[in-house]
Amino acid sequence: MARETIRVRGEYAGNADIIRSLRNNPLTRENIDSRIQMNNLIRQQNWKDTSAHTANVLKNFKTSLHNDDLVATV
Repeated sequence: MARETIRVRGEYAGNADIIRSLRNNPLTRENIDSRIQMNNLIRQQNWKDTSAHTANVLKNFKTSLHNDDLVATV
């Protein structure tokens, strides 16, 4: 099955897979928008989790440097 090209902008950017999968289904615009909003919330949460992990790694690394131990665990 050939994939079609879908160009999306603004709030729909990064959600082409959702639009592609829902385009031929008998869903209302609100259903599609709610799926996209949920997808964006999941991305935001993943970003927060990643940022928190990165901050923790940096904190541990600074502590390690302060203790003359140059090993950072990730």
